[in-house]
Amino acid sequence: MKKNKMIKNTFMAVGFASILTVSAGAPAWAASETEATSGSVKLTNNDVTAFGISPASSVSVGGGTWNYGTQIIGNQKHVWSVYEHSTLSHKASTILGPASHTSYWKYAGTPAKSELFGNTSYTGYAYWDTYK
Repeated sequence: MKKNKMIKNTFMAVGFASILTVSAGAPAWAASETEATSGSVKLTNNDVTAFGISPASSVSVGGGTWNYGTQIIGNQKHVWSVYEHSTLSHKASTILGPASHTSYWKYAGTPAKSELFGNTSYTGYAYWDTYK
């Protein structure tokens, strides 16, 4: 448990110090009746730099803000998804190899967070979802 907390704290220090904001091809949706209510991204080892971290993406989607990414920490891959919407219930989910995690539904204005650690060879997926 202490090791996971240390890994998480290391990620936070390194990640926030080196985060680059990129759109990663995710569209920014305008508020409308046809606005997207969910989305996902596939995170492979090609997304990880020589420093072991992918440029985190923070994008406006579905009327909220989604931050997602992947990194290598030691001998583990870390995949995360954080989504927040100010007026709708929402959730964030991740998959890494055979493991999956969801934040479950969060109230408007409450961040939904999901993350997993696993084998570096696994492909990761990050998801966001809203409930209207």
